[in-house]
Formats: sequence, C-alpha cells, structure tokens
Amino acid sequence: MLIKVKEETPTLPEQEDRDTNLVDASKDLNPNPGEVDQDVISGEEQDVKISWKKKGRNSVEEEEDAKKNPGQEDREISEERSSHETPVVDDVQPNEGVGDKDERSSSQTLSNYGDTQLPYFNPPLNILDISLNDLEELVDAMGEWTQHIGALDVRVDALEERFEEARNKMEALEDRCEEVGNSMKAIDKTEAYVEKVVPALEGQDKELGNKTEAYVEKVGEDSHEDEKKGEKKGKGVKRTDHTLDDNPKGQ
Repeated sequence: MLIKVKEETPTLPEQEDRDTNLVDASKDLNPNPGEVDQDVISGEEQDVKISWKKKGRNSVEEEEDAKKNPGQEDREISEERSSHETPVVDDVQPNEGVGDKDERSSSQTLSNYGDTQLPYFNPPLNILDISLNDLEELVDAMGEWTQHIGALDVRVDALEERFEEARNKMEALEDRCEEVGNSMKAIDKTEAYVEKVVPALEGQDKELGNKTEAYVEKVGEDSHEDEKKGEKKGKGVKRTDHTLDDNPKGQ
C-alpha cells in the first residue's frame, strides 16, 4: 500500500498524533521495515523537487504580487494557515493481502485526517474599534445636546410670544395711523374752510374800518359846529348825540 501525505512539519499536538497513527499504519502495512520500496523513494524525491521548484516560482510571483497588491499578503497568509491546519491525503489504496487489522488501521488513519478545523480568522482592517468608554462619552454628549435643544425650544417659544406681541403693537399702530389719516383729512377740510372765511372776514374788517373812520369824522364835524353855535348863543345850547347810523346815505 502506498500512502502519500502532503504535509509540512507539524506545529500542533493533534498533527503529531495523526503522524503517529500514520507511522503505525505504515508498520502494519510493511512487515519488513528494513526493506524500502524504491518506487516510494523516487516518488518522494520527485515530489520534493517539484515542491522546491514551485516554492521558487511562487516566491518570485509573491514578491511581484506584493509590490502590485500590498493588501494581498495578509489574505495569502490566512489561506496558508488554513491549508496547514487541514492536511491532505491522496491515493490511499489498501493491499489485497492485508487482513482486518490493516483495514481498521487505515480507516482509523482516514478518520483522523478527516477531521476539519476552522481556518485562521483574519478580520478586515476597516472594522471600527469602539470601546465602552467611547460609547459612554457618546451617550453623555447626546444627553448634553438634548438639554441644549430643550433650552433652545424654550427660547424659541419666548421669541414667538414676543413676536406675537410685536405684531399686535404693529396692528395698533396701523389703526392709529389710520385715525391720524382721517384727522389729516379733517384738517384739510378745515384749511379749505379757513381759506374761504378769511377773505370774508377781511372784507368785513375793512368795511368796519371805513365806517369807523366816517363816524369819527362825522363826530368831529358835529362837535366843531356845536362849539361854534355855543359861542354865539351862549349857555343853554343842547348838544346832539351821533351814532354810526346818523351818517348821510351818500357816505
């Protein structure tokens, strides 16, 4: 029976146990440990040469890819770790001449290598790292902002009340302006009336002045005549009283 195991140096205790099971199985399958199959040796040498060639090519390609894609290296490391943790068994063929013991050992070996393990977890680098302290500070800040918003609401309500009062005052001023406008219209009417009355009053005053002057002249003339008559007749001359109506019609 040929067993080819593609596996590197084990790093975990579980892998060491699996290697021990493989060695036990190989002893059971090969009763003469001193005799080594040349085909197995040549096959292993070829596998080693091919793996070294692949590693050389892969190392050059990895360097070029690392220069082109800097973030690719982390993903490749995680894939390599997952591949190391799950070794591969190829072409397990039992011999026809081996008994039940060999079958049990080979099945045990396959069952051991059939166990699966979780691959290496490599989280992305863009995950936010928020601690509890940061969350508490955020909650405190939100509480403070809520208080500020409440105070602003109170101030807005007060401003709305003041605005309502100012609007009422504006309406009262508009009413007063309307009253003043009506008063101005009345004043305009009064001015028009005064403009009509003043000339009439001026005419009456002029007429009254003329009558007064005529009366004064008349009284003066009568007094002068009375004085003359008194001188001639002596005492006992009766003086006549004059009024404005005593003026001659022609005057």
